[in-house]
Amino acid sequence: MDRAIKKQLLHYAQVFTDGRQRNANEADTVMYIVRFLTDVLGYDLFKDVTKEFQVRERYCDVALKIDGEVKILIEVKAMALSLSDRHIEQAENYASRSGLPWVILTNGLTWRLYHLTFDANGIEHDLAFECELGPEADLEAAWECLALLSRQAVAKGELTAFWEQKKTLSPQSLLRALFTEPVLQMLRRELRQKATARIELEAIAQAVRRLLNPEVMTEEIRITKARKKRRTDGKTMPSAPTTSSLPVAPTDPTPDTMEPAG
Repeated sequence: MDRAIKKQLLHYAQVFTDGRQRNANEADTVMYIVRFLTDVLGYDLFKDVTKEFQVRERYCDVALKIDGEVKILIEVKAMALSLSDRHIEQAENYASRSGLPWVILTNGLTWRLYHLTFDANGIEHDLAFECELGPEADLEAAWECLALLSRQAVAKGELTAFWEQKKTLSPQSLLRALFTEPVLQMLRRELRQKATARIELEAIAQAVRRLLNPEVMTEEIRITKARKKRRTDGKTMPSAPTTSSLPVAPTDPTPDTMEPAG
């Protein structure tokens, strides 16, 4: 971390802590947040930061713009107030009506970034990250998150890239990749090097399932089989994968079940 950035983070960590101790109100918190955005995250006070972003006759606390286009909405709560999930609802309402996918919820000491997804079933918000900026916080870890909110990172698309990677490496994405026919076949080939017994893919899938933390296996997983399509010469060739009708049914953990670290 740059020494100047660390100095600024230490300064604002103390500012927000002092504000909490004297029970600073929401208006003061907004003022300090705006200063943090300009001093630390590189936004231009006159071009990039506005408190005049109107959504259905109401104004959000702060909106961040890049080249005149609003990219992120910020819902600010008083420094003395601890954040809760219900606080995101108002900002979520603003974002949904304006079609913006990014919302920050903060009281200065705690920063939460949410990604919103809009579909026919309504709005779904996912926590992209949460970090602390108190006097005892890990500033290196905090900056890894907050740096994604900097003007430079947002303008370069780094925030979007971060979210795409987070989705790709989510437990459910990894599970879907793990329970595909090619992956299970690869495991079977490895297992056959030490055993001559015929092993069905479904049996391997069940064994793998027993290795996993039951809390991760929140839904029924089906083996995704590789679909083959016929060529014009009558031969077949691999094509896009399809979901098999053979489910990997939930199993109860047994005493010898191993859970992955973490």
